[in-house]
Amino acid sequence: MTSGRGSWIGERIVFSSDVVGHQQIYSADSNGHYPSLVSTKQSNALGQYIKPVMNPGNIDLITFEYYEGTESAVPHRLGILKNGSLFWLTEGSLFDDRLPSWSSDGHKLMFQRAKNVSGRSNGIFTTQIADVAGNPPALSNLRQVSGKEDVVTYGSWAYDDAQFLGTVEVGMLPPKIFINSALAAGKTAKITDSTMWDLAPDISPDKKYIIFESHIPDAIINKTYTTYPSEIFIIQAPYLPASASCPLPAGQNCPSCVSRTYTPWGMCQMNNKQYRQVLEKSPANCTGEPLIEQSCTF
Repeated sequence: MTSGRGSWIGERIVFSSDVVGHQQIYSADSNGHYPSLVSTKQSNALGQYIKPVMNPGNIDLITFEYYEGTESAVPHRLGILKNGSLFWLTEGSLFDDRLPSWSSDGHKLMFQRAKNVSGRSNGIFTTQIADVAGNPPALSNLRQVSGKEDVVTYGSWAYDDAQFLGTVEVGMLPPKIFINSALAAGKTAKITDSTMWDLAPDISPDKKYIIFESHIPDAIINKTYTTYPSEIFIIQAPYLPASASCPLPAGQNCPSCVSRTYTPWGMCQMNNKQYRQVLEKSPANCTGEPLIEQSCTF
């Protein structure tokens, strides 16, 4: 569950396979038929091309994560394939860059970044967003949208690209799923809260549900995956307050909401909360804090 947006678009899927001895990128139809090698010009036997994602506006633009040797090797870097030709998006020495994911308009790329210190990641991953444009494609306007002190991984676009879901580690606490603003760093809302390790969140296309994997801590710490296999959870997606995503340009203020129409309350979730969503609000671009969660007993 760690591929970003764009691994499946329409009737095409992209994936990585080591059938030739090292990870290469393939494309096939949505049933897995007629696979074809996409990264045909890349012959480095040490090079591993993983986590490919297609651009929503042009499926011939495929970004990916790259490393040499084993997957634990550092650093990883990001590249892009344009009609089979490779161009590097990140430089691959100062930073460890992973998990690329396209925005729905195909103009921005979200990825995870940590500093490379003497051949090892410092383990403090931040979420970065950059514009992608040009010929050859290149990153510009790079900005960090996660907090400086938190480890944020598995970023996934959500809520019309105004927010993203991510796994956040704060101190020694087990990682939890948060909703974070993709517009400004530091605006977050926690949506899971248990003793489990919650990872790799994604949201359904209708924005009603969030799916993620969850692990007993011992499985992660001591790698006892066969004894304690991971589980997949689906929960109702909370409505993120509109104040975190005013659609007007910077410097223009959105009006306060006068009224709202809500969905019925959802089932009680494992975090002892139940949620509902805003169906309509007036004015349409208003802000404010809607009543979209309340306590319950799971």
